Amino acid sequence: MKIIPIILTFFLVFESCSKEKTDLKTEKENTVPAGKSTVTDDSISILSKEDVQKYCAEFENDLQNKALDSTSLDYECDGRDGRVIYYSKNNELKIIKHEYSEYSHYSAVEKFYMNKEKPFFIFRDESVWSFDGGTPEKPETKDNITESRMYFVNGKMIDCLEKKYILKSADKEKPDPSNFPNQKSKDCKAEEMLSELAKFIKHKNDKTDLKTCL
Repeated sequence: MKIIPIILTFFLVFESCSKEKTDLKTEKENTVPAGKSTVTDDSISILSKEDVQKYCAEFENDLQNKALDSTSLDYECDGRDGRVIYYSKNNELKIIKHEYSEYSHYSAVEKFYMNKEKPFFIFRDESVWSFDGGTPEKPETKDNITESRMYFVNGKMIDCLEKKYILKSADKEKPDPSNFPNQKSKDCKAEEMLSELAKFIKHKNDKTDLKTCL
């Protein structure tokens, strides 16, 4: 495993933690000076969906303001190239970010928000791209995006939401993903995500990258 700088590759930072656009706070309201943490107590209490949203946003704010330490682990597995990034504070795991691609047309970003090494929120963003007209000289593409949000209280999932939308390269004005509504998921993949998370936690202290599956 290698130490890496925190890179701000996140989009819709606070929206990823919330059910509706009206749940969000403005960036100005949530921002604190760089290097300062919004989560002052490592022992947090999460008893409701509102608590999940609150601490998810605070953890993201810490991430933006470089108040978390990070290590990373790269791996290769049956056509998948992936990276797991572990964000911590005072040696306590706060966020695990997993990003990977498969066979060039599929990619995903998964984020696990942790309290005492157990997730209280999981966010997954999947993208499948394909050609969508155009010309051989200037082909056009489209991305089919699926976002999933899983909320946990005391180790039990209390809600699972999903939104789907399409982004086309030919569109001059790109739609704002936060304007698409979340729906109750009919195929929540919580067990799959928790199984993946268990692998990430198992490898969190690895010192070298892997050329095999996790």
